[in-house]
Amino acid sequence: MQKLFSVWELNGYINEIPEDMNGDKLLDGAPAISRKFESALELPDDDEEKIPLLRVLTVGCWVEFSQLHDPAHLEEAIKLGRHALGLIRDGTADKAEWSSRLGVLYRVLFDVTNCIDHIHCSIDLMKRAIQLTDFDHFGELPARLCNLAGSKRQLFELSRQEDTLLHAVKLIELAVDVSGGVHLDTPYILANMIDMHLSLYMHKNSLENAKKCAFSLHTMERWMNDRGEQLPVSLVQNLGRMYSFIAGETDQSSDWENCIRYLKQVPHRTIDSEDTRHPYIGFILAESHLALFDSRGQLTDVAAALEYLEHALASPINSALEANCLMQVGRCYIRFAELGGGRESIDQAIKRLEIAADIDVLDDWTRYTRGNTLAEAYRLRFDLLGNFADNEKSISLYMDVNCLSDVSSATAASLNGLGDCWRSRFNHTGDPADIKKSIKYLKKSLLLAQEGTPHKAIALSGLGNSYQCFFKASQARKYIVKSIDYIRQAVLITSDDHPHKPRRLNTLALAYGELFQNARDPRDLEIAMSYQTRALELTPITNPEYTGRLDNTATASPLEAFANGMALVDQVAWLGSPLDLRYQQIAKDVQCMTTDAVAAAISFQRMDLAIEWLEAGRTVIWNQLSQLRSPLADVSNVKPELAMRYQEVCQEYEAIASRHATKSFEHLIGSSTSEISQRLRRVAIDRERIINEIRSTDGLQMFLSPMSFLSFVSSPRLGDIVVINMHRSRCDAIVLPLNAMSPVHVPLPAFSYDKAIYARNLLLESSSATDITEHAERHPVFHRVKRMGQLSLVLQSLWTGIVSPLLNRLGYLDKPDQKSLPRLIWCTTGPLTTLPTHAAGCYRNYSSDRIYNYAISSYTPNLSALIRPERSPSNFRGIIAIGHAYATGSSPLPGTTAEINSIEASTKWAKFTRLEGRNATVESTLRGMEDHSWVHLACHATQNLLDPNASAFQLHDGDLTLASITQKSLPYADFAFLSACETAKGDPRLPDEVVHLAAGMIMAGYSSVVGTM
Repeated sequence: MQKLFSVWELNGYINEIPEDMNGDKLLDGAPAISRKFESALELPDDDEEKIPLLRVLTVGCWVEFSQLHDPAHLEEAIKLGRHALGLIRDGTADKAEWSSRLGVLYRVLFDVTNCIDHIHCSIDLMKRAIQLTDFDHFGELPARLCNLAGSKRQLFELSRQEDTLLHAVKLIELAVDVSGGVHLDTPYILANMIDMHLSLYMHKNSLENAKKCAFSLHTMERWMNDRGEQLPVSLVQNLGRMYSFIAGETDQSSDWENCIRYLKQVPHRTIDSEDTRHPYIGFILAESHLALFDSRGQLTDVAAALEYLEHALASPINSALEANCLMQVGRCYIRFAELGGGRESIDQAIKRLEIAADIDVLDDWTRYTRGNTLAEAYRLRFDLLGNFADNEKSISLYMDVNCLSDVSSATAASLNGLGDCWRSRFNHTGDPADIKKSIKYLKKSLLLAQEGTPHKAIALSGLGNSYQCFFKASQARKYIVKSIDYIRQAVLITSDDHPHKPRRLNTLALAYGELFQNARDPRDLEIAMSYQTRALELTPITNPEYTGRLDNTATASPLEAFANGMALVDQVAWLGSPLDLRYQQIAKDVQCMTTDAVAAAISFQRMDLAIEWLEAGRTVIWNQLSQLRSPLADVSNVKPELAMRYQEVCQEYEAIASRHATKSFEHLIGSSTSEISQRLRRVAIDRERIINEIRSTDGLQMFLSPMSFLSFVSSPRLGDIVVINMHRSRCDAIVLPLNAMSPVHVPLPAFSYDKAIYARNLLLESSSATDITEHAERHPVFHRVKRMGQLSLVLQSLWTGIVSPLLNRLGYLDKPDQKSLPRLIWCTTGPLTTLPTHAAGCYRNYSSDRIYNYAISSYTPNLSALIRPERSPSNFRGIIAIGHAYATGSSPLPGTTAEINSIEASTKWAKFTRLEGRNATVESTLRGMEDHSWVHLACHATQNLLDPNASAFQLHDGDLTLASITQKSLPYADFAFLSACETAKGDPRLPDEVVHLAAGMIMAGYSSVVGTM
């Protein structure tokens, strides 16, 4: 900026030349002008015409230099200028003006020669100009102060003396103060001040100077906005970079957000989209999004970071930036792994980081940073898989990078990593020597960590964690006391707005909880609860750790806390994550939080909240799938283009998701799992943007919002809906009566979570003893086995604990002889989903205490499945029956043909289609399901616990998977009879997701399904 300012300053001379010699004429004829006024040198010094003529000669030489870049012309201009300066009387305005302009000429000459004498001459002349500036010419002072600051800065670049730069900064700040923001030269002065602060920050690494620079840029921005102008794109980029520097020091979310806000403007305001600055800007944006993720825990930030980095890596970049981008890609995959991404994510992280490690870069800092990150990845994989080779590799890398930097903060960081490695090793080995090494390295780190740096708090927190592990292994009270002391220190020096403050408070609460268990002092428990509550208050509700802390917290407003937690379900099981990761997050966080929230709502007699939360936290994956295929009529009527975009992005998402689930066919689709995962995240982000656009439209604010309690109770239904919440502390039923708007709460104190687990285990033992799951026959088989008594115990416990008190509360036990039995639609949770509530009763005698004597039972995976348009009988499209007795690795199913013959014989009233043997293919079955209302499947079926969507019916040419069924639009679907094994078995790890074939058929559109447990 100084060079441009110097040229602008010197060209100001031309304004004082007579009009007939101004402008282009002067620029085109500079040599002629010089010759014309050479005679001026022969005039006596006291001739009043000599000074103006010398001025024109000086300008002529400057113009010749500007055109020809010959330093001789610049030296001639300075010679003439010094001659003129000597002729001007002291104390005049001209003396100050000529001193200033001659100082600028010397600075330009310094740029050419790099001779220190020239910059000293420039400084001396500019100082003199400032000293000679009188009150009448006070308006010239800001520009002259700015010029002197510029020359001082150039002297600093040569001498590297900090005092020189500090003086330059003071001069430029004085120039801004003197100008008052209204001076003609204000934008140039502010631009120079920005450069000064940036130089000082880069030299001194001062947060104060970075903030000053950002303030200067904001001042410039306001100055230009007031005049209807935009901040130049180069300064927008500088402002974004400044916030990147500031955020790196403060780790404040607001600073990272400002960094992103400004840097995202740069590509849109440059003509060339391939501008060489863009990859670096993308790198900074990625870094900012990763930092925001660490603060607020939104997976969309990691996905956005990965997208920026992949775009940067696809552009022409130098090796240093390539290494840094790959390192940040590794960090992205580390974050995915930490959230449950498993082996695939951590392997991807290590793969990218090892590629980065192979790139030859000159600076130790880059090598240090990427080595540190690679060590972290190996440590995380050790935690995940327990392979000691990974632990040894991590330790080796930390030791290597520890030698690469002599900066104390960097050494402290690698020592912290070593401490974490040895603590991880101790958690696997239990060897006290390992935890002692962890403590040794962390204490070294603490000694090196400077006050005010994040490394000190990290070391203190790490020591607290290591001593806490030592206490758990030894139960020696002194270790938990030390743990509390170190963690408390870490908490004290961590500001409330720092993203790690909630985690440290949570760790401190857990440490006090351990102390309470050891000493049984109630005060320790009170302290633990206070820290836990504070941790929850500071945790953003978008952070995945919020749900875990919610479970441990006694809060004054539990319903509000749970409401915040339940609002996070879609973030925790984000659609941009692979299916297996979403299931892991549901099992880890969502299921327990949902039952806790519902139990709390019931205890506060808020049955409306209990129903809404139960619906939001159950069948999460099914709900997401349903949203992808949600009717768009309302949106199409108002915003048809948005409806089209939403439909297209949902179709693209389903296509990509199906590829991700078919990892074994990568060679056929030509994409790696990593590439597919990236596309999945990108499309999920696009979908969220479109949803936000739709919701910003009047009348569409509730698009895809969770259904309200009123929607459930006011919808038509075929019977009483019974929702049962299984919590470890209580068991409750909430009934939505057929002809009433108010829910009925039925406490079930005689049943419990532990009883449900016990009953499930008895049922499994009974099933294995009788080979119930092995269908060698197609008709009922009656035989006695010793363990059949266990089954009767299960059914009796369900009767006495759940069904009997429920029927009694509804008044059904008083009317056992009615001709038309009422219908109960069960929606169960937890381990109760695997128990046959529909068969509850006392079977050891001839008692009538059996549920089928009082009500007809059916199940629903969730309440939303019951709210769908009723089909007119005129839309009935007949029945299709599929029979396939053979499957690889299974015994043939006898009687399938006879079964289908029997069905056909009883359905003369309707169109009937049968597919058997070679005709029972996947494609023909799917096509038949699209064209018929009822489907009967008599074949083998399997449940896939690793990938529930891969659960399938086994047909002639392959598996008819749940994924392929749910991806189809089945406009006439009404009733499905699944004459196959395991069609309603479910996954005990994910009971509330009801991931089985029967539920899948309901979600695909069949209003009634018969399956086997």
